[in-house]
Amino acid sequence: MQEEIKMKKVVLYIAQSLDGYIADKEGSINWFGGQGTAMIDDRTYFKFIKKIDTVIMGRHTYNQIVNESSPDSWAYQGMTSYVLTRKPRPDTDEIKFIQTDAAHLVNDLVEKGGKDIWVVGGATIVDELIKADLIDIYCIATMPIILGAGKRLFESETSEIPLRLVKSKTHDGIITSVYKRREEDDAD
Repeated sequence: MQEEIKMKKVVLYIAQSLDGYIADKEGSINWFGGQGTAMIDDRTYFKFIKKIDTVIMGRHTYNQIVNESSPDSWAYQGMTSYVLTRKPRPDTDEIKFIQTDAAHLVNDLVEKGGKDIWVVGGATIVDELIKADLIDIYCIATMPIILGAGKRLFESETSEIPLRLVKSKTHDGIITSVYKRREEDDAD
């Protein structure tokens, strides 16, 4: 009997301000954090990251990671990282700089066996994947801050996508909510 290949799930795991921004008006994410010193609930993150072997991000998100949030080491060691960019750069062992659209890349990756795909950001990539209906799970950490301006998580109009709340928890003022797409047989 042939072994069935598990289809990778596409997971948007991202932080936003209470008013829906993923970066402030200067493009910074240095406001990420809870009411105290916590940035995220480490238990939730480490449970999540065990299910991931691939990350996807845009060039601006890549720049935020290497310049702001993790300048001393690559934050996603041990995973294959794809950075979507119009400006070619040399690949490393773990980071592939590619010039394609997000939907095409995800469609190619989802067919392969393995762990799930984490869509790290940014908003343009998220927007494209939502329009193509390629995100299976939405894990949104809402930070206790109102920015008033910046880069919105959901950039443009899209078709309605019914979701089902799977779980929600709070930690240090951060509300993390996990949604999955509703199937036709889900009760409303």
